[in-house]
Amino acid sequence: MPKTSKTKSAKRRSSHEEALPQKQVRVQQSDAASPLSFHSPDSLFQSLIQPMGAEQFFQEYWEKKPLHLQRSDSSTSSYYQTLFQLSDLPALCSEGLEFYRDVNVVRCVNGKKKVLNKEGRVKSGILHKLFHGNKATVQFHQPQRFKDELWRIQEKLESFFGALVGSNVYITPQESQGLPAHYDDVEVFILQLEGQKQWRLYEPTVPLSAEYSVESEDRIGRPTHQILLKAGDLLYFPRGTIHQASTPAGVEHSTHLTLISQVNNNNRSWGDLLLDTFPSMLYDSSRTDVSLREGVSRKLLLGGGDGGDSSRRLVSSLRSLADRLERGGLEVRSTHMKSPHDPPATVRPAGDEATELVVFVLHSLKNNRQRHMMGGADDEGEEPDVSGGLKFPVSHLPALRQLHWSLPVSELQLPTPEAQVSLALALWSESLLDVL
Repeated sequence: MPKTSKTKSAKRRSSHEEALPQKQVRVQQSDAASPLSFHSPDSLFQSLIQPMGAEQFFQEYWEKKPLHLQRSDSSTSSYYQTLFQLSDLPALCSEGLEFYRDVNVVRCVNGKKKVLNKEGRVKSGILHKLFHGNKATVQFHQPQRFKDELWRIQEKLESFFGALVGSNVYITPQESQGLPAHYDDVEVFILQLEGQKQWRLYEPTVPLSAEYSVESEDRIGRPTHQILLKAGDLLYFPRGTIHQASTPAGVEHSTHLTLISQVNNNNRSWGDLLLDTFPSMLYDSSRTDVSLREGVSRKLLLGGGDGGDSSRRLVSSLRSLADRLERGGLEVRSTHMKSPHDPPATVRPAGDEATELVVFVLHSLKNNRQRHMMGGADDEGEEPDVSGGLKFPVSHLPALRQLHWSLPVSELQLPTPEAQVSLALALWSESLLDVL
């Protein structure tokens, strides 16, 4: 903590805060005035979907149905264009881009995806030829690695959703289509940056799908929505929504940005919650309910039928668990449904054999920007080290939970002034505290 500070107060740095240590991110302001508010994650999302309110969006559209927001003001379309445009590609090709890893070149031919990638490094001349000569779509993976304004947007959205947010850019010449009809396993927000794009959306065959899949034309039926996106427009549709898009005639090219919220892929569904909490509830119940400790029948162990006795027994046990949970007799403890944007304190055993509990404080401030949403392995194929963080005695947990708001260090719930200062310094050294 700075020696010049006379009033010691601390506030845990939330991912809702705009400022990050200079060594961690590099931010450059766009020349165009931004219609987005970066004051907080809530304000960013609200400004992204304006004029609709966030409450209405989540009540009526989120995971339910598509939403098309038309923007007639030139300021939004001008700002969107600064996020990524066709003319950015030559300079980006000098960044050591690789086909497949960073860029895909594709075209939809007779309902099938044709991949036109070359091997190795992406060269501007080759990309130009494929785009104009083959009328292929350039799919740029995770452009936030190179575009500071996109990095700012996605950082705030990750804090808002409490889940990873990735992006792709699609640049398609006129009268062409990049991908066949398919559905995704992520929530999709489309920002039209340049030109226009004709979208056709279809009724899901697998609502809120947990997997990506291509659908054949004879299975999808007629479109439920036909939407022409113009520069500045936004389109949202839930995971599982079948979709395909093409650049219409008379439009030189279309550039759109796809923002994807991986809420489902971050183990955030109700099914994931049940998988996460059920083992601990069963364990707690078995300590007091002798019926859960009784052995199963010999016939069942030997693979024979038991006349439905096991099914009836399971139904009875599940009903008993549900009744205890409803009466408040069971604690719902989630152990794995965490993201880098959750409050970072988690309680774990100190070791395999240990009975003492400790508190680990985990954070994402030192994550490598160049690897964001690019998979777990580095260039040498090794998994990155994610074991970092801070470890404290479990007695520090009440003090850590205090740090959702500003307060003097002397008010931290720890037994001695030395312990209070030690905790504050440890968090400050990791850039997890603001000093006021």
